[in-house]
Amino acid sequence: MQKAFRIIKLLCSTAIIFAAGGCMSARTTTSLKPEVNPDLKSPAGKFYVEGIKYTSENANQARGMGQDFEAQKKAYEEKFCKNILPLVRKECADRYPGLFTDNSSASIPLWVDIHNKTSSNDSRTITWMLCTVMICGIILPCPGDTDEKFELKTGVWDGREGIRGAAANNNFQRYSEFWVSILPTALIPISGESDFPKISGTIADIDRQMAAYELLTAQQVATAIAKSVADKKSDYWAVAPQQQKLAVPQALPEAVAPAKTAADPF
Repeated sequence: MQKAFRIIKLLCSTAIIFAAGGCMSARTTTSLKPEVNPDLKSPAGKFYVEGIKYTSENANQARGMGQDFEAQKKAYEEKFCKNILPLVRKECADRYPGLFTDNSSASIPLWVDIHNKTSSNDSRTITWMLCTVMICGIILPCPGDTDEKFELKTGVWDGREGIRGAAANNNFQRYSEFWVSILPTALIPISGESDFPKISGTIADIDRQMAAYELLTAQQVATAIAKSVADKKSDYWAVAPQQQKLAVPQALPEAVAPAKTAADPF
């Protein structure tokens, strides 16, 4: 069931065909291409991505699928979040070394909430299959698409699993077109422009395709976070947390450290 959900996540409307042992090729365009800017800095200092919360929503998925589906969905989200966190940290530090660090000491700890809403044009796929008497989808490739909208909220980690103070928002969209078939005809690269290298594969290498999907998401998320935090002044991060000291003691840059008072012996 969990593997089936992963296929739905990637190919939505063509999950049944792909799960039958078929092949696919896909191309992707996006509103936010991953960037590299070693010179990008913040007056507040450097940041460290302390944690991420990831939730997903399939606009084509009927509601009320039952507790089993919800449990599988939650397990997928937790595993995806666990996999993507170290990738995001690495991409942030590699792409923006003046803005991020891979060391949590002497940095501003960030928490990132990511919500992904996926939709697909199911009628397009069904029409092709029916009008070709299933030739497309079995012998010839059958087309489909996936539209993903990512909403990010980034702010100072509250020491638990959330944001303390104001959150900086950033969104991006990713649109994928693909074709699938049970026979290897769909391994031919799909035509059209792509902002990322086109991918081809079979159900047998779904793990490799999922790893590529996670890396691509991490690269875009890193750029989205950088754009969210770079232009904020030091006082924006002044909430950098007294509360956090109760969870994991970490030094903060002097520019954002809260002032000590008699009521705050720490």
